[in-house]
Amino acid sequence: MTEPITANLLARLGIPHAMDPHPVLALPTDEELAALFPDQREAFEFLRRRHEHIERQMHDPLRHGWESPGFLRARQALEDLRRDVPRGVIMLLIQGGNRPGKSEFCAKKVMETLTTAGKRGAWCFQQSEKISRETQQRYMYRYLPPEWRPQGESRGLKRGGITNVRYSLATGFSNNTFALPNASTCDFKFYESDVTSLQGSAQDIIWFDELVPAAWVEDAQFRLIDRNGMMLVSFTALDGYSDTVASFLDGAVRVQEMKAPLLPIRDETGNVVDYETVPLVMSCVEQKKRVIFMPTSENFYSSYDVMASTLAGASRDVILTRAYGVAEKKKGAKFTNWDDALHIMHEEARQKMLAAAGDLTWYHIYDPAGGRNPFMQWWAVTALGQWVLMREWPQPGDYIPGIGAEKGVWALSGGSADGKAGPAQPSYKFGPADFSREIYRVEVDLAAMVPGLKKIEPESRYMDSRAAQAPNATASGSITLVELFAELGKDEETGRDLALDFEKASGRQAAGDGTNWIDFIQAKLVPDKGNPITPVMVAHTCRNTIFALQTWTGEDGPKGATKDPVDCTKYFFLSDPQYIPPVERTPQPPRWSGY
Repeated sequence: MTEPITANLLARLGIPHAMDPHPVLALPTDEELAALFPDQREAFEFLRRRHEHIERQMHDPLRHGWESPGFLRARQALEDLRRDVPRGVIMLLIQGGNRPGKSEFCAKKVMETLTTAGKRGAWCFQQSEKISRETQQRYMYRYLPPEWRPQGESRGLKRGGITNVRYSLATGFSNNTFALPNASTCDFKFYESDVTSLQGSAQDIIWFDELVPAAWVEDAQFRLIDRNGMMLVSFTALDGYSDTVASFLDGAVRVQEMKAPLLPIRDETGNVVDYETVPLVMSCVEQKKRVIFMPTSENFYSSYDVMASTLAGASRDVILTRAYGVAEKKKGAKFTNWDDALHIMHEEARQKMLAAAGDLTWYHIYDPAGGRNPFMQWWAVTALGQWVLMREWPQPGDYIPGIGAEKGVWALSGGSADGKAGPAQPSYKFGPADFSREIYRVEVDLAAMVPGLKKIEPESRYMDSRAAQAPNATASGSITLVELFAELGKDEETGRDLALDFEKASGRQAAGDGTNWIDFIQAKLVPDKGNPITPVMVAHTCRNTIFALQTWTGEDGPKGATKDPVDCTKYFFLSDPQYIPPVERTPQPPRWSGY
């Protein structure tokens, strides 16, 4: 008679983890073992191999640890960032709820950086020394290679003048630092210190864990420049939409999402008809930044079933933060009907629109500003009456001749209620002829996918009425900006006519029915019931406008950093844009009608 397989038996055999649950290795039942292995010795051999695999994972998680979908998502995001920014600092924000594994990933990535090559440097930040020792330093010790891990509670590993790894569970790493045999070093720092503590040598990787002040993120990146380094920010959304989170999420676009089982959508009778979507990956306005989310459900070793039952009946905000790591954007934004999932047009749909550029009715909006660059938009109206912002200028990632592609960000988070000016606002020292060339370049680009179409031809071009009428002094008198554009001559290099005809945008503050312009935009953002067409969309490439519509509060008045994209949007909405079929807007040659 064979002895029943129990925990005591497995321990006596030296394979105590043989029946541990595992995310990849299926856990066989006693009946399945008996059916698969009639000879119990064969069953024990199978269980021994399973135990050894799990033990390797526990003993050396750096090399053999299981990685959740969130880990793989974070790795892919870092690969994509380095591809997009081959030279420069890259920054990844990892948001998660309770126990999704975000700190585990960061600790593993930091240790990989320190161990794959010598003379690497890392900084790891936490709120205080006490919290660092209780969390961050324990994670980092766990991911030390076993051969470099000190043995015993208070013993250390010390070799010559290079290696110094001393650790105890109670006090963490000695002096909050360690040095590995390959001359790589790691220092633990704390937000309770002064930001001036960031001064020091160049680093390869920096990890900020929880509640990092935005100023520290901004300053620390300069310690990474010389090493082409990376920054990781792990964050639980319990404190909401902080300035640090805003610096990543404002203007960001979802590129991957999932259904949230804990956020059902119900019909009038209470039946579940669908589930809300939550983001998994977001690309940011700044090319060097990306955001990934780690839902708790993806971590096999979390108690997700207990969390789900605990969250039953909780508010939507609590579920978003605790289970999915999503921080809702700050209050005070005027366009509360704006919905990223609804109003942002992704690449596949944008490409389809551009392939039909000749069938759309185009409108060009120009908002000049004294002392800084103008902001421009190109809207398309479809035959179904949909309004789509297809292009803006400046636009992140767009290469402007003589300027480059790095200065396309119009506004950034922080500084004030409506953000702070980005690198695209200071004047490029362009004159009307230069802007005419840029407008031509953009309009050629918008038509590039349509064979035989040289450029799009806007039905109307609108310019801010105040700037359009303001006199500009010349040697022969004064002239308005509209007149300056209308009287531009031939381009000396191409022979092309540079002249552009602008109309003055409406200076009124309400729509034709008397609705305040903000309320009018709000109303247009809401789809009509039963109509599958979203009435207003913005191409995902128009990051500056997206950021403005997400965050503009109006509290900073006419000097607000995000006001220009909002003004352009206002001028378009109040212009009564209409779809005009191509046959009606294309001049027809005279037809022979006979005698």
